[in-house]
Amino acid sequence: MTNQVLEIVVYQIKSEYIDEYRRFHLPKFKRLVSSFDGMLSYDTMVSCNEMATHVDLVKWKDLASALKAAEMVKTIQQSDEFSGYLKAFEKVVLFHHFSSVTYS
Repeated sequence: MTNQVLEIVVYQIKSEYIDEYRRFHLPKFKRLVSSFDGMLSYDTMVSCNEMATHVDLVKWKDLASALKAAEMVKTIQQSDEFSGYLKAFEKVVLFHHFSSVTYS
């Protein structure tokens, strides 16, 4: 049995920041998150219908790792180094952690 969780984040980027976000801010943020203990994979997808809508799919070894990383990100993203990253966001639509369904 696995304790892995999938973090799903659906968000919108301001239209004037889409290119900058994808070329600069997202890769930098992904490198940061990839350095955290328990991070197994990180994929970002974009809506086929709405260029500004993105989804991050981040797999963690367990919920504790995911929650610890989320707390670290809250602090780190307030730094000047990540101000452009936050500035690009229009809104976060969904941020949840999911685990596999188990059958009895």
